[in-house]
Amino acid sequence: MLKNNKWKIILSSILILLPILAGLLLWDQLPETMITHFGADGNPDGAMKKAMAVFVLPVILLAVHLLCLVFTTLDKSQKNQNKKALGIVFWIIPVISLFVNGMLYAVALEKPWNFSILLPLLMGIVFLIIGNYMPKITQNRTLGIKIYWTLHNEENWNKTHRFAGKLWVVCGIVMLFCAFLPMMWMFGATMALLLAGVILPMVYSYRLYTAHRKAGISYEAPEKSKKDKIIATVSAIAIALILIFVAFLMFTGDISYTLNDSALAITADFSEDLRVPFDTIDSISYQQEKSMAMRIYGFYSARLSTGTFESDDLGRHSRYTYIGCDAVIVLTSGAETLVINCETPEQTQALYQSLLEKTK
Repeated sequence: MLKNNKWKIILSSILILLPILAGLLLWDQLPETMITHFGADGNPDGAMKKAMAVFVLPVILLAVHLLCLVFTTLDKSQKNQNKKALGIVFWIIPVISLFVNGMLYAVALEKPWNFSILLPLLMGIVFLIIGNYMPKITQNRTLGIKIYWTLHNEENWNKTHRFAGKLWVVCGIVMLFCAFLPMMWMFGATMALLLAGVILPMVYSYRLYTAHRKAGISYEAPEKSKKDKIIATVSAIAIALILIFVAFLMFTGDISYTLNDSALAITADFSEDLRVPFDTIDSISYQQEKSMAMRIYGFYSARLSTGTFESDDLGRHSRYTYIGCDAVIVLTSGAETLVINCETPEQTQALYQSLLEKTK
């Protein structure tokens, strides 16, 4: 199937990477640091270096695209799949790449686009397209609603996908109207519709399964070829490893501080170590943070934030902090600002007192 669709693969891959060419043409006009993420309130809360934004994001999307195509085309049950439904796999990520990267460039160039309207409009259109083709998807292991009850009974698969198709069309229409809501309301409504589109078909499939069981209709697993078993095993292992890796990055890591006679030494997991000589410090203050810091470059997880950040009250600064503690120590040296803390306000206060003694 890959050979039969090689031109689709080539064209879709080119479209995904097209923003790189646009980034090179606009290189001198783009700022060195580009905003790459927005919070639910519409305000930017994440950024990265220009080279990372221009090159890395499209490459990541291309890798995801090719991985999806490989797993889909290796599924033997796709040989009789509806061609239009299968076409979604080829074109959904190219559309996302063009939209997302176009949005990032527009923000970087300060173009007056209202992205709080464009995003739900795009999602609404995607929901409408997928909802229209979902009833046409035949039973398989890589496309559609792949849960126990649909995979083990063709009638359950067909009815669930007809129900899901209608639901997604309705959700898509409602999303289009959500574009005209205030940002916070739009975000909440869009997330609710997204959850409804995922959860309700599963509930419908289970209710149909229980009705079938009462009627004595058996649910038998289709035979798996050796290749199918290998693909399923590799996929399960890959997903498990990714989840473990993400959990490890998100919820682990520590920052340690060592005060010797001449300097403060900072050691942080997942980040570069730092040494701050005491004689270079102009001021030290202990305070509660008043505004959220936006990452410019560095590491950010559910536990730690390290690297270069920017906030309303502290401006551009370097940071080695724990997310769960609002108390921080702010050290300044000329135009440079360093923000640090410990896991708790009490530990941060103790570190602050030690620093004061060392810098007297």
